[in-house]
Amino acid sequence: MLGKLLKYEFKATSRILISLYLIMLITTGLNRLILLLDIFDGSLMIIPAIMQVLFILSIIAIFITSFLLMIYRFYKNLLSDEGYLMFTLPAKTHQLITSKYLATLAWLLISIIIILGSAVLAIGTPENIKLVLNSLNELLLQFGATTGNSISLTIITLLLFCFTSVTTYISLIYASIAIGQLFTKNRLVGAFVSYIGISAVMQLLLLLLLVITKVFSSIIANGNNIIPLKLIIGIIVYQLVLSTIFYITTNIIFKRRLNLE
Repeated sequence: MLGKLLKYEFKATSRILISLYLIMLITTGLNRLILLLDIFDGSLMIIPAIMQVLFILSIIAIFITSFLLMIYRFYKNLLSDEGYLMFTLPAKTHQLITSKYLATLAWLLISIIIILGSAVLAIGTPENIKLVLNSLNELLLQFGATTGNSISLTIITLLLFCFTSVTTYISLIYASIAIGQLFTKNRLVGAFVSYIGISAVMQLLLLLLLVITKVFSSIIANGNNIIPLKLIIGIIVYQLVLSTIFYITTNIIFKRRLNLE
């Protein structure tokens, strides 16, 4: 059943996001054409400038739309009138939540790949690509130096950190919406307040954990700028725990305290 739910979710969201991807590909092609022609001088320089702005705006539009669509689909499908239909399907509550969760992660990954690919196509001269790769390699070396890790371990750590950060963020939003629907009035306000409150508690807990484990004091005592690997791994584990808690909270609320409009 999860597969069918995912198929339905991708079908419903693809129309909007694929349209934005096509717009980005068009702006990418135009920017690439302008780069190859290299005939815009003087007052005509405004043309490539406009195209570059359009390219950047298309990137912003994809991220904002993905974010808003994630919230809209979750709320509309599960907590509005459509919820009466969704919760009568032969699917468990956690499958409904998971389908939204996986679809959001998939679209974010697709968006990142398309944006990076478009950027390479738009400005991808050998010189530019070499410059970007060298800059990226230098940043990784610097980060590796502050953690005492190799480049490969640094890349893996950063990827895991980014992944857990995204999953925590999605889970937090879903949990906030689920808590917000417990309010009989002003559900959106309740969801927003829940999000702010939970975020504040998250930051406070993280700060307390860092103080209790004496991470800050050990760094200062050592007299260096090296960030312990255990600190990064600890934050990754912390985010995974939070994601699990948020997911379970959302599932329990929908199973026991569902309040459809």
